[in-house]
Amino acid sequence: MTRRSSPSRSPRRPRAKPFAERLEAAGQGHLLAHLETLGPPARKALLAEIEALDLGEIRDALSRMQEGAKPPTFEPPEVFPLRRTAEQEALARAAREAGEALLRAGKVAFLTVAGGQATRLRWEGPKGCLPVGPVSGRTLFEIHAGKIAGTRRRYGGSLPWYVMTSPANHEATVRAFEEKSCFGLPKEDVRIFPQGTVPAVDLEGRLLLAASGGLVRSPDGHGGLFGALRSQSILEDARRRGVEHLSYFQVDNPLIPVADPLFLGLHALRRADMSAKFVAKRDPAEKVGLLVLTGGRVGCVEYSDLPPAVAAERDGEGRLRLRFGNIACHAISFPFAASISPDDLPFHRAEKAIRALGPDGREVLVHGVKFERFIFDALPRAREVVLLEVEREEEFSPVKNASGENSPATAAAAMAAQAARWFAKAGLPLPPPGPAGFPPVEVSGRFALDEAEFLERAAGLEIDPRKPVFLDEEAPWSGSRSRS
Repeated sequence: MTRRSSPSRSPRRPRAKPFAERLEAAGQGHLLAHLETLGPPARKALLAEIEALDLGEIRDALSRMQEGAKPPTFEPPEVFPLRRTAEQEALARAAREAGEALLRAGKVAFLTVAGGQATRLRWEGPKGCLPVGPVSGRTLFEIHAGKIAGTRRRYGGSLPWYVMTSPANHEATVRAFEEKSCFGLPKEDVRIFPQGTVPAVDLEGRLLLAASGGLVRSPDGHGGLFGALRSQSILEDARRRGVEHLSYFQVDNPLIPVADPLFLGLHALRRADMSAKFVAKRDPAEKVGLLVLTGGRVGCVEYSDLPPAVAAERDGEGRLRLRFGNIACHAISFPFAASISPDDLPFHRAEKAIRALGPDGREVLVHGVKFERFIFDALPRAREVVLLEVEREEEFSPVKNASGENSPATAAAAMAAQAARWFAKAGLPLPPPGPAGFPPVEVSGRFALDEAEFLERAAGLEIDPRKPVFLDEEAPWSGSRSRS
């Protein structure tokens, strides 16, 4: 809106009537009464916030969600499987070489979405600061940083790490990185940036007001990444560095390889826009999104949107027909990331009890809707997609719940189990299981990124099986020592 002003008139008056009409037409007339209760600075700030919104888009988004339209059919997509033909194995070898070449040339950037608070996990602070290391007690951020350091050591170069936060945890995340000196990574190669926010509404589509005087807002989801890459100048930084591909992963999965040469190579050789990893779904009821083919395009359907009968269908080999569990790990080409705007991705709704001001100006819990965008909704826009199957026990153990399945305890156990498998392959002795039921062993990415590298580097180790073992390049401690 163009603003006019003069020394003798308030800049608000000429637009008061049309502004009021716009609010009424958009179903937001309740904001007018609230505006009259605010002092000039607060009123000006709220007016600016409201005027920056597309009020019609919010109402239209809510209306579209209520229609509940869903794709009519889902089919299995083309995938690169674990069980491979000789031709596929040859392609895998070529892809690993291509992926390693990209890493050596510094053409890859690490991209982590870490906007969550860990309140569901009974942890105060960013989820990335949650300790899950089975022996070291290291946090999710530290575990990923160790793998990034190991990747830099193996391939060289200044591979950058971009970390997307939310407004709720941005400052705490920045402090965590500063206090740990970026976990040993060069400060100039780490960028921490916040995602955007979206106003929340009640079930009638009316904007909610916060006790602070502004609108109630919530993070715009991991799909908000594309807008934040642009608005926070991350694309500009990546372009300057010569980045061609983004290796995307979520902070809550400590098993994920941060930059898989096979995955990156398959993605690059196929000239794919966006690719995804998946694990075979365990059973029809597992709460994981599914990679599917719908309308001739690869997409992802939430488990709650899949009819139970369809989820339970089996193929000729007795496997789930739709078994391609999305683990939120993507390879994204730089041109594709730069081409996606926030409006390209649809809103999803999440009904929640939201703290907001009631009609009497007191804070109450309102049953309302928060909007968010999902990164996997960019998949149908990709011209080429690679879907790579991976082993669950090697790459997927997310931290979602305080206890039980997908908890810090199961993630720690999965990390220890992976290390124990590597120890066994190397012929190294294992300490007896501890109180948590698993042998207390852990391998940092600084020591080894995968089993093959571990077997090579562990050849010169002696292990004291009476003590917990943590192998780390820069801070080795435990019952292990190198042979001289």
